[in-house]
Amino acid sequence: MLKKGDSHLFLRPIVRGSRFSRRGLLLIEAIIASIVLTVGLVGITVGLSNQLKAIRVVEDQNTLLMLARTKLNELEAGLISNQIPEDIGPEDFAEPYEDFSWQVDIGTIDAEQVFGMDVSVVHIRVQGEKSSLTVDAYWPTEFIVDWIS
Repeated sequence: MLKKGDSHLFLRPIVRGSRFSRRGLLLIEAIIASIVLTVGLVGITVGLSNQLKAIRVVEDQNTLLMLARTKLNELEAGLISNQIPEDIGPEDFAEPYEDFSWQVDIGTIDAEQVFGMDVSVVHIRVQGEKSSLTVDAYWPTEFIVDWIS
């Protein structure tokens, strides 16, 4: 029979066993913490990758818009100085934008007269490797009649 003071004999192996269990629990906790940290880092990496893709798309659109505005300004400067452009595309831009091309298309507007004059729409299309952009400008037809003919 057990005496009142002998209960410590039964607890001793459990305490020893729990020390080993504590070491095992620490290992399991470390593994779980590593897995949680890895999942979090993978999530952050995927998010940053998506942001970089979005930034590249925005930069590409800004480049297309800048090139379209530049070509539009060149055409308007030619109109002001009465110089008819020899070519309205398609043509590649000069360096460092040789991967981009442009083309001008001229269309008509259904209305016979806008503000007392005939108006045509000039479409300037800029094409990149992955995307394109069209800018429309409305000019009096008398300014661009030589382009149409």
